[in-house]
Amino acid sequence: MSRACAAPSRAPWPGSSNTRVVTFEMCGNDGLQARSALKEQTGTCNYGVLATAEANCKTYVAAAMDYINVNAYAGVKLKVISNLFYPGYAADNVQSSCRDPGTGATVNLQDKFLPSLARINYWMCEYARLKGFQCADSFADYMGPTTTATVTASSIPRRCATRQARASPTT
Repeated sequence: MSRACAAPSRAPWPGSSNTRVVTFEMCGNDGLQARSALKEQTGTCNYGVLATAEANCKTYVAAAMDYINVNAYAGVKLKVISNLFYPGYAADNVQSSCRDPGTGATVNLQDKFLPSLARINYWMCEYARLKGFQCADSFADYMGPTTTATVTASSIPRRCATRQARASPTT
């Protein structure tokens, strides 16, 4: 699982007086591990692996931002978190080996992973807004404009239910 902001053993970053910009990214390993775990499942699908990745991401992103806010040099001019993009989008356009607990049918993996990624990215950027960081939208920057997949209202927090996630079928 990805964890950030462990106290460094060398220079007093981010409290060093020459630090002007602090940037970081998180949650990629959480997402990748959940993706792998769901892809490997047989029998009844356990979507809890996605929920756990989302919960861990929220917990540790907030903690990392709090750590940076407490320890960053007062002269820091910019604090930025980069959200996640989805390079495996095209490869995940396949049916699962497991079966949905409600319908008994296999599920399209993109249909499960994209809403989870959207929730993770929402919380990264929401925490950034609440804690004085900027959010670099890597998803929008790297996924390309060729395909638009609509994220449903039930898959992300209500305030963002009408947003669309852009994804390239070539990545």
